[in-house]
Amino acid sequence: MPSWVCNVYLTTPGGEEDRSKIDAVVVTKAGKLFLQIKSSDRGAAKHFSHVADNDARKRCIGVIVIRPYDSVDQIRINARRVLEEIRAKLPPGARAQFDE
Repeated sequence: MPSWVCNVYLTTPGGEEDRSKIDAVVVTKAGKLFLQIKSSDRGAAKHFSHVADNDARKRCIGVIVIRPYDSVDQIRINARRVLEEIRAKLPPGARAQFDE
């Protein structure tokens, strides 16, 4: 994982983050990034299909697809790509904190 990632944890079922459709939290040097985990591209596409493009949830929560046959290395590659996409959507000041 990138050097700016400090910790990753799964959310507690029924907890506040889980109710907000967050499955995993990535704690970074600049704050928290959120992931929704899906098992198919179809599920990933459906996840935000009802949310407007300018809604903050689309900027804050990344969706990662993990299939049963994905290797640990492939999951890491996919997670890093999604985290970089979330990072790119952040305001410039927040984005710069990841490079410190």
